[in-house]
Amino acid sequence: MNTSFLKEDGYTLIESLVAMSIFVSVLIPLGSVVGNILIMSDNSMQRQALQIAQNEIRSVLESSHVFNAEKKVEIFIVKTESVQSARLQSVTVRVSRESRRTKVIVVLHKKALKERWN
Repeated sequence: MNTSFLKEDGYTLIESLVAMSIFVSVLIPLGSVVGNILIMSDNSMQRQALQIAQNEIRSVLESSHVFNAEKKVEIFIVKTESVQSARLQSVTVRVSRESRRTKVIVVLHKKALKERWN
């Protein structure tokens, strides 16, 4: 019988499977952690944009002014439209990222009935 075949160096199938299972057992939790970090970052940005839109609507309704405006707040662009008819004031606020102006993150619309105008 030829014994040179038995003395060849290399990895066996068992060694390869063990190495692959160790690699996968480290890679899967790592990918899960990275995915969760990205999701939390996106949710944080949406919460921040919502807070900015709520503050903008509140300030427009308190001032009772009618206008269309666009301004920069932190990393966001805030577009405000205010329309008045009779005693009804309608306010729409759109918030988007400064780097991606076409993708709107938050749109809030509110109508308010005013007792009297300033």
